Amino acid sequence: KILSKYEINIPKILEFNDEYFIEEYIDGTLLDDIYSDYNDIDKIVIDDIINNIVLLTKINSQSLFKYSKWDNVKEFFEYQILNTEKIWNEYSTKYDDFYKLLGISKFTLHKLEQLTSRINFNRSLCLIHGDRHKNNMIKKDNKIYYIDWELGCIGDLAYDIAFHIHQMKYSEADLKYFLINLEKKLPDEYKSVIDDINRYLCFITMRSVIYYVKILYDCDYSEKLLDNFYIRLQKLCEYTELGINLVNKNDIKAILMKEKM
Repeated sequence: KILSKYEINIPKILEFNDEYFIEEYIDGTLLDDIYSDYNDIDKIVIDDIINNIVLLTKINSQSLFKYSKWDNVKEFFEYQILNTEKIWNEYSTKYDDFYKLLGISKFTLHKLEQLTSRINFNRSLCLIHGDRHKNNMIKKDNKIYYIDWELGCIGDLAYDIAFHIHQMKYSEADLKYFLINLEKKLPDEYKSVIDDINRYLCFITMRSVIYYVKILYDCDYSEKLLDNFYIRLQKLCEYTELGINLVNKNDIKAILMKEKM
């Protein structure tokens, strides 16, 4: 309802009540069906995404703050870390040997907590999409429609952007273009997010690897599934301070196949 008051391409709400809502079906093409991972994306599309991110910082979303579980950026980040620790605690017993192979332990999560001291907590919270990736953006009539706002909330813009980058899988050139032009358009009060994106990416990548271990074990094996996991693992290993082990992909495959026999 709030978004519909602004110039943002979203499905129209057709019916709304306390139990459910019905929204317009956008008969277009998912960006995931147009652009392959790590391949170039039309600059006009990237510009539209940037404009969408910037527009959300200017929307009056005060009425949503009463639903928030945090009051500032520090509390938002700490909540994400705590939630990830709960997930790891749940998974660690069942997948302990695999986590040990990767070098993930409670101590590793403690290192993530230390990121808190390096994040700029002076900026304000704002409305974020929370899940802006190629399967949640539809191209129709040369416009980009943004769908699936279930994870939308009042949060830290740096997290929203970092999660977008993590999921979007930009080419190196497109990522550079995205960051340069985003920084130019961000309001001054939010320019500090640029310095914190990589810190959130470190956390988000770790969270993704923790999740993917469960997926690898619980889902039917496929080469694509293993490739998706390994890309995340390689990225996580770039954060050398975490001490994650880049295990040989064939060794991981052998372990998984043994488990599934």
